[in-house]
Amino acid sequence: MKRYVLAALFGLFLGFSLASFFHQESIRREKAAEEARLNELRAEVNARLQECRTTVASLQESYLSHQKEQLACYSDPAVRASLVHTSELPVLAIGDSVMLGAKYRLEQTFPNGTVDARENRSFWPAYYIIEEALEKGTEFGPVVIGIGTNSPLDLSVCRRIIELCGDRQVFWITTTNNWQFYNTDKIWQLGEEFENLTVIDWDTCSRGHEDYFYSDGIHLTEEGRAAYTDLVYSSLTDRLFELLPKENHRRYLAGDGYLLACMNDLSLPEGETYVLAEEDLSASLLEKRSRQLYEAGILPENITLVFSQKRLEESDLSLRLTSLFHDIPAELVVIEDTESEPELSLLDSFTVIPIRPEHSDYAEGIHLSRAGSTKLAQFLTGVLLRQQLPGGD
Repeated sequence: MKRYVLAALFGLFLGFSLASFFHQESIRREKAAEEARLNELRAEVNARLQECRTTVASLQESYLSHQKEQLACYSDPAVRASLVHTSELPVLAIGDSVMLGAKYRLEQTFPNGTVDARENRSFWPAYYIIEEALEKGTEFGPVVIGIGTNSPLDLSVCRRIIELCGDRQVFWITTTNNWQFYNTDKIWQLGEEFENLTVIDWDTCSRGHEDYFYSDGIHLTEEGRAAYTDLVYSSLTDRLFELLPKENHRRYLAGDGYLLACMNDLSLPEGETYVLAEEDLSASLLEKRSRQLYEAGILPENITLVFSQKRLEESDLSLRLTSLFHDIPAELVVIEDTESEPELSLLDSFTVIPIRPEHSDYAEGIHLSRAGSTKLAQFLTGVLLRQQLPGGD
């Protein structure tokens, strides 16, 4: 009887042991299968991120190349002049005997303009000439004034002359006898007072060119007339080019791993979009690249940043971003990847756009799945399209 009991106990023990073994084996296999699945997902995510890095590098290269070509093109005086149609401007030029010497060349350069220059002219006639043109309804564009050789300028009258021109651009030419009346100093003072006044610095540009003048150092030889006219032409071209409405289509898209993951699902125009996307993009690198673009004169007008809420809360990133973009309009897309509500008080200089991914949007709990990346890309596309609308709304 005892033998049977022992055999039965042994059988139970063996059964439990085998059951435990198979259970543990089943758990091990499930863990191995899950680990294999996660490894496969990680490999897929890493491959996708590498493809996205290639896309980012391509967009950066095309943007820098295209924008530098544009800058080189716009630095060509002929291109700038063609854009503002300098030679077609209905210029009203008013001057004394210095301008009178260049009258023929100015009229040839500005065939649609009027050159009214007289010997021994002081400043008051300029006011009456402009007033008469306005009363007659004469169409005229930029006003070029070359007065100050014969007598001291009265600043109060000069201000009235500029104010009479309304919103037209005014160009005042400096004199070469500043030692006599200090009028060049007064012209520069006016240039600081009026946004629509550009100083044409004939005094500096002609310095050292004795061939430009007769013996008095004031009136122009044939070489001086050519240089004087060229300076007026280039000054008008450069200032009016600066005032041209700039195309507001360039984009700057910067962010962390969330942005990087959806790069291949975003349709971005090459040459017009600069992208900076890294898994752990630092504020230092963002500041460095932004400064490089700004100093090169190619910082895009439309700026969108994409960062996770977790990164914004766990570092000084919020403060750094606010400091960097405090005077630049920018949008900040916050990926709400924590359970807490985002603290946005430090980000009041941005237009903040929150989005909370679903749990199913993640591949292995950290990176977005392909479906999650596609969903985020669709959301960002909507944000970018809204920037193109009038007013940005």
